[in-house]
Amino acid sequence: MAIIALVLHTFGHKIVAAKNYAISEFRLWTVQGKIWLIQRKRGPLPFGIIIPLLFSFVSNGLWNVPLTESTLMKEIPALRAKKKFKYLTNFEMGVIGLAGPLMSILVALIFKAANLPGFEKFIIINYTIGLFALIPFSTLDGARIFSASKYLYIGTVIFLVATVLLMQVTSLLATIVFALILAIILTSIAFYKSV
Repeated sequence: MAIIALVLHTFGHKIVAAKNYAISEFRLWTVQGKIWLIQRKRGPLPFGIIIPLLFSFVSNGLWNVPLTESTLMKEIPALRAKKKFKYLTNFEMGVIGLAGPLMSILVALIFKAANLPGFEKFIIINYTIGLFALIPFSTLDGARIFSASKYLYIGTVIFLVATVLLMQVTSLLATIVFALILAIILTSIAFYKSV
């Protein structure tokens, strides 16, 4: 089920990338160079495998963290000629990065609303993937969204966290409406406090 959830997450990236005349490719989340006391000489360190195994080991299998992925985005030069900028802008990369977590939460909401027996774990996996992708670190989706706009990132995190919490206690429509209102209000407050 985790593989299906990751494929849907990546499919969200691909749809929005195609709209921006670009392609997106799934990549295992890796970190290059020296990290704490670990020095890798033979390529990047595969954090996308290490972190899920570490969480599973520490929690004795009770908390499964989905495979952490990264998305490689490339322009399609022939099609980008129609756009104002030849290369992807930070905002376009942020919007492409935003599509994955939103797709994961959307899938979780759809399966929660359908109330199908046996899909509880699939729902949990989807919103866990969506929330973990929002961590603003390295090449994860959260870093791209934050790089595009601090307020887009704040609004996205508030919306997704509120959606995950509210979908446990309210209907689908109420979850989306309340989470959206909360995200707009809190993002507006953050914006006006910084001005």
